[in-house]
Amino acid sequence: MTSLPLAIRVAPDAHTTSAVRVALAGRLDSDTAPELERALQPLVGGDTTSVVMELAELTFLSSAGIRVLVAARKGLRARGGTLVLSRAQPQVATVLGIVMALPDLMLFEDDRELDRHLAEVQAKTLDARRHKSGA
Repeated sequence: MTSLPLAIRVAPDAHTTSAVRVALAGRLDSDTAPELERALQPLVGGDTTSVVMELAELTFLSSAGIRVLVAARKGLRARGGTLVLSRAQPQVATVLGIVMALPDLMLFEDDRELDRHLAEVQAKTLDARRHKSGA
């Protein structure tokens, strides 16, 4: 399956010169994660102290995407910086909640199994949301 493109918009934060906002739209998966990694490299290795990831238009998040976010957070933290996630859609927020609740626990044998689980969780969240809205 070919992934939908990932749109990445990087812009300085209007309130401070040391913060940057990164807006993501589309799918963040094994096909698109390297694009985000390349976009974040100058921020993580530069003078940026805070990165705000705007996730309002991110429709899917796989383990490959999570790895990029974790690596960016680790790199920023090593320099005293922060990575903040903002406005995630319900299915993406559900995945992030699972990851935050179980940060050191290995639940899956491999990335394929983890990605399958994350896809199911996101699909169930979307289905529940559609059902609730009567769509």
